Amino acid sequence: TFFASERGKALTEILRGDFAEVIKLEKKLNNLSQQGKAFDRLLYLSEKESPLVEAILPFAREKSAALELEIRRLEAHLGMQLMPKKAAEIQKQWEKETGKILSISMPFDEKNKKAGVDTATERLFENEVKRTAIQKWIALFENRHSRFGIQSEMGIYQGENGNIKAQHKALKSQVNGYIGFPAQGIREIQAVEGDLSAQEIEHLQLGEIGITRADRFQVQQKAAIWAVGKFLAILLIAFFLIQVIEIFLWRRLEKKAGRSIPHLVRGMAAFIIYTIAFFMIVAFVFGKTLTGLLATSGVLAMVIGLAIQMNISNIFSGLAINIERPFKIGDIVKIDGHLGTVENMTWRTTRIRSSYKWAVTIPNHQAAEVITLNYSDQDVWHGDSIYLPPGENPEEIEKLLIEILERIDIIKEPWVMYAGLNDWAADYWVYYLIPYSKRNSVRHKVQHAIWQEFNRRGIKPMLKKFHNVKNGVTH
Repeated sequence: TFFASERGKALTEILRGDFAEVIKLEKKLNNLSQQGKAFDRLLYLSEKESPLVEAILPFAREKSAALELEIRRLEAHLGMQLMPKKAAEIQKQWEKETGKILSISMPFDEKNKKAGVDTATERLFENEVKRTAIQKWIALFENRHSRFGIQSEMGIYQGENGNIKAQHKALKSQVNGYIGFPAQGIREIQAVEGDLSAQEIEHLQLGEIGITRADRFQVQQKAAIWAVGKFLAILLIAFFLIQVIEIFLWRRLEKKAGRSIPHLVRGMAAFIIYTIAFFMIVAFVFGKTLTGLLATSGVLAMVIGLAIQMNISNIFSGLAINIERPFKIGDIVKIDGHLGTVENMTWRTTRIRSSYKWAVTIPNHQAAEVITLNYSDQDVWHGDSIYLPPGENPEEIEKLLIEILERIDIIKEPWVMYAGLNDWAADYWVYYLIPYSKRNSVRHKVQHAIWQEFNRRGIKPMLKKFHNVKNGVTH
C-alpha cells in the first residue's frame, strides 16, 4: 500500500495469502491434469492392447502347436535312425497319434552316426527354445486377456481417472471460490442449491479475492484522501510557521537592528522547518520508519555544519548582538583589548575605529564571547591632582575649585578634597563625573578654567622639583 493504513495493510496481507493459496491450488490442478493425461494415455494403450492380444493369441497357439508337431517329428525320425528295428513301430505310433504319414528314415551308418546325431540334436534344441519362448508369450497374452489382466488394469485406470476428475473439480471449485465462479459454475450451483440472492451471486462472481480487493480499494481510497489531507495540513502548518517567524521574529529583529536579516538565516530556518515537515510526511502520511533516513540526514547535516560552522556561528552571534544591543554604531567600546568607536556592524563582523584611526574587524562569534566594555552613554569619574603652595587655606581652595567645576554644565557631582602635604606642595584632588566620550574636552575646559581663576587671584600652582645633583649643587 502506498499510503499508511493499518486496515489496508491487513487486507493486503489477506490478498497475498489468498493469491499464495490460489497458486498452490493451481499447481495441484496442474499436477492432477498431468496425472489425468498419464492415466488417459495408459487407458488408451490398454484399449488398443486388448484387440491386439486377441488377434495375436490364436496365431501364437497355432505356432506353438506347429513347433510341438515338428519336435515330435524330429524325435520320431531320430528314433528310427537310432533304432532301425523299431522304425515300423515308431511309424505306426506317429500315424496313430497325429494322423499324418511319416516316412521311415534311413539308419545312421557307423561312420557318420555321431555327426548325424549332433545335427538332429541341434535342430531339436533350436525348436525347443522357440516353443518355450512362444509358450511364455502365450502365457503372458492369456494372462493379459484374462479378467485379471488388461480389463483389471483398465478398471484401475478408470477409477484413478474418476478420482482425479473429482479432485480436479473440488480444487477448481476452491480456486473459483477465491477468484470467482464463471456463469456456468454459478448455474450449476443454483441447480444444486436452488435460487440464490443477488448478494450471494455477486459474492460468487467476485470470489474472496475480488471482495477483498473491493474492500481494500475503499479503504485505500479513504486512506488516500486522509493522507492527502495530512500532507496538505503539514505543508500549510510549515508555511504558516515560516510566515509567523517572518512577521514576529525577522521583521522585529530587522526593525530593532536597523538592517535586514541575512537570506542565509531565513533560508536555514525555512529549510529546517520544511525538513521536519518532510520527515512528518514520511512518517505520518506514508507510514515509513525514519531510522535510515534520520541517520543519512544526520551525516549530511554534520558534513554541511562542519563546512559552514564558522559562518553560522558568526551570523547567530550577530543576531544575539543585535538582539541584546550591548553596543551600537558610534559607541566607544573595548572588545578583546581593542578600544575604539564602533564604525559598522554586519551579521558576520563588527568593525571599530581605534584612536589611532586603525580599522579593527572582529568576528561576531569572538565579540559575543569576550568581555566587552561600552563607554558610550556612561558617566565616568575623571580628574587630576592640583598642587598649590602649602600656605593657601585648604577650605577656601576647596570651595573655589568646586565653584569652578560647577560653572561647566556637563560636569556632574564635582568632588574636591584636600589630600594633604607632600614633600614639596599641598595636594588637592579634583574629580568630576562626565560622559566618557567627553573626557578629554572636559578636562581641557577644567584645566583652562582653573588656570584662569588662579591667574586672576594670583595663585600660582606648584611645580614638582627635580633633584639633579651636579657638582654638589641641587637644582
